[in-house]
Amino acid sequence: MKHWLEYIAFRIMVFLFSIMPFRLLHFNSDLLAYLLQYVFRYRRKVVEDNLKKSFPEKTDAELKSVRRKFYSNLSDVLLEIVKSFSMPLHRMNSRIRLENPEILDIHFENKQSCIMLMSHYANWEWIPFTGHTAKHKNCALYKPLSNKRVDKFMRTIRERTGLAVYAMQQAGIMIRSNINKPALFTYITDQNPGGDVEEPYWIDFLNRKTAAIHGAEKMAVKFNLPVYYYDLQRIKRGRYVGRLLPLEMNPASTLPGEITTKYLNILEEIIRRKPEDWMWSHKRWKKKYPGNKKQA
Repeated sequence: MKHWLEYIAFRIMVFLFSIMPFRLLHFNSDLLAYLLQYVFRYRRKVVEDNLKKSFPEKTDAELKSVRRKFYSNLSDVLLEIVKSFSMPLHRMNSRIRLENPEILDIHFENKQSCIMLMSHYANWEWIPFTGHTAKHKNCALYKPLSNKRVDKFMRTIRERTGLAVYAMQQAGIMIRSNINKPALFTYITDQNPGGDVEEPYWIDFLNRKTAAIHGAEKMAVKFNLPVYYYDLQRIKRGRYVGRLLPLEMNPASTLPGEITTKYLNILEEIIRRKPEDWMWSHKRWKKKYPGNKKQA
């Protein structure tokens, strides 16, 4: 019964936002940002601690400004994601575009699959809607939701662009069943490694030793799949532009941790240029560096 009520409430929310113009959507986002930051104080201590330790050179005023802009980004992303559930694809395509899909053409012509790394930056959930601009079959991992009805709805929405989604535990199945299509395999790899993940690499990232997930790197090396990073930037509210950045074209020749380090290095550069668009509310540094573990 509880899951039914959650699903009904979710669908009502989707309907309400479906008829809401973007100007009104972003007005409500401003209100939500205020509530999240000052009333509900959503993970505010986590956000403040992450920012302070990542940018020790910034003044309190500068950190406060980043924090405020972060909550604005968070609320925009949340409401834009819900809005997108009911948006026609042609309207989505007018709001997010990939600048250089042709960079993958040579791989497609050679029937070569690739790996695309992403992060929780700007509106990452809209990236699948640009998948049609690449010739490869698009595949991605996702974390299933506890409410099966909402999860099924979310899968349907994501798959309407031709994206094939797989549960996180199905990474091997995703690669093996699509590698000869050829396919573009998408991984979001900036989160904290879970307890059931293999021993992480420890990499210097945002002023701290950071436990890094390396499942995408392992697959890239095993099958020698070229690796790209999808750099998504907000150009104005509700409008985004992405660019594919080459990370490694010959993974089989790399050292352990090399690709993951390149990924985190480029992500750090992007975050430092515009820190408010990264997901600072994640408990990214839950794992503490033990001092005797392998470093990349």
